[in-house]
Amino acid sequence: GTVTIDGGRVIATGIGGGAGIGGGDRGVGADVTVNGGRVTAIGKGGAKGFGGGNYAGGGTVRVNGGTVDADGWHGNGLGGTATIDGGSVKTAACESQPKNGAGAPVWCVTVKVPLLAMAMEGKPLALGGLGDYGTNDVYAVKNDKGEDCVYLWLPKGTYRFSLSDGSTTYRYYA
Repeated sequence: GTVTIDGGRVIATGIGGGAGIGGGDRGVGADVTVNGGRVTAIGKGGAKGFGGGNYAGGGTVRVNGGTVDADGWHGNGLGGTATIDGGSVKTAACESQPKNGAGAPVWCVTVKVPLLAMAMEGKPLALGGLGDYGTNDVYAVKNDKGEDCVYLWLPKGTYRFSLSDGSTTYRYYA
């Protein structure tokens, strides 16, 4: 099927070998687009967070904005083909190398967020300086050490960007 998420809060957990968002046990993944919102997708019993169920692959995940926290079998949060053109995407592993809409490979740049007031209050952060990269609904997500982070997926290169809570702005170089 096809799933589009434009905003809100979505928490999806698969059961019995099903993906959080995608195929059931042995079922092929869905075509999922996230344009905004906060999305948590957890696959169980061999499944991916997004994508195919246990013993299945496929599907597509396109993230244009929003905050995605995806986890599945052996950390494989993103199954099938992943295209990331914006947002914050936390996952330990992907079934294939994610790319941006232009087809260039992208890699995760983990940005630790200092004590920005909006991150502490669970409000979206303003992200600037990344051109066409989608910045809608970017929230801080806890890493394994309990630190607030934003997970950007960028092609190889040098970047100057900022994160702001409206009163404090931090500038980053990656």
